[in-house]
Amino acid sequence: MHIVSWNVAGLSTTLARIDADYGCAETAGSSKNTNAQSSFAKYLERHEIDILAVQEHKIKLTKLKSRSEPFCVASRTYGYDSFWSCNTSAKAGMNGVCTFARTGFTISASSAPLGCASLDSQGRCVMTDHGSFVLFNVYVPCQEGENKAKFLEALRRAMSVQRNEFGKKVLLVGDLNIAHRPIDRFWKWRPVSLSTLFDLANSESDDNKIGDVERSSSSCISLSCKQICSMWPLVEETLKKRKIVKRRTQNPTTKELFDKFQVSVVVGNRTIFLGRVENTEEEADACYNLFQTIDSDSDGNVDKIISIEVLFELMSKICGKTFPLDKQRLIAESVAVELVWKMHPSKIWLDSLINEEGMVDAFRLFYPETESR
Repeated sequence: MHIVSWNVAGLSTTLARIDADYGCAETAGSSKNTNAQSSFAKYLERHEIDILAVQEHKIKLTKLKSRSEPFCVASRTYGYDSFWSCNTSAKAGMNGVCTFARTGFTISASSAPLGCASLDSQGRCVMTDHGSFVLFNVYVPCQEGENKAKFLEALRRAMSVQRNEFGKKVLLVGDLNIAHRPIDRFWKWRPVSLSTLFDLANSESDDNKIGDVERSSSSCISLSCKQICSMWPLVEETLKKRKIVKRRTQNPTTKELFDKFQVSVVVGNRTIFLGRVENTEEEADACYNLFQTIDSDSDGNVDKIISIEVLFELMSKICGKTFPLDKQRLIAESVAVELVWKMHPSKIWLDSLINEEGMVDAFRLFYPETESR
């Protein structure tokens, strides 16, 4: 059986791309929708996909009910049934999941498998029953916090019920938004400790105990840390006056307009935008809200954590200092915070699935050395 999981970040755009790559020439009397439906079915067949789990489809429930979703993909994908969960909550930014399965493969499905109305209404999970196993297709909240913690615990309970009460094998697929190990995270997104950067800026290496290559790397890291720390007061003062502003964006396929959010700061007499546009104010501000904190030692001392990407964005946009990529990566690989994974709630949750529930990280099992997944 071939099961594929794909965060499409907008199904309408993805279908248009599939149609461009897999579509046949239009025939007389055929509509654009009909050709696109055929292209999508052709794509699924060509790759011998039995089940396709999609995240972030970004299609509203009203579109599905009126059969006006892009390319009529829900109702007319030949040879496949589809099962949808859409955001029906008042909070924007939750973009839905859906599962396509070959006709006859599915016994039942639920768009509210978590047993909690406030979570199920976010459109983040759909469960399909395929007889000997159930498949949970999820789009886990990105930002750490109460909502993500509640979602993960509800998901674990729902999976346990299927396993223990109904005797089902459980497959969990989707966008978990969890970096289980440091190796799983792209180097630019790895966190560094500000206190570590300051310590390295103030330290001197013992040249008698290290080789030439290591001495060169150590000197480069130390110099970079000194430059960062000398400019850090300007960064902090600038961020204290940051604003979250509304930005209007447009879907290139549907032409729909959306109000999103981004952080702005004033540098000199210029307004500078930081990060990307996000669905909510909280998501936009998450990386710049005086940074995440963790307990850095057994005494409970609190440290400030910042990602490599955000750190060097601030250096460039606020301080006007650009660091070459090789120096950025050297710092990421040398001083990335291991502790953040050991104490991370989401990592602990995933550890519990593996160690206590007996689930297997299939990707890591087959590709143990792969980075940045």
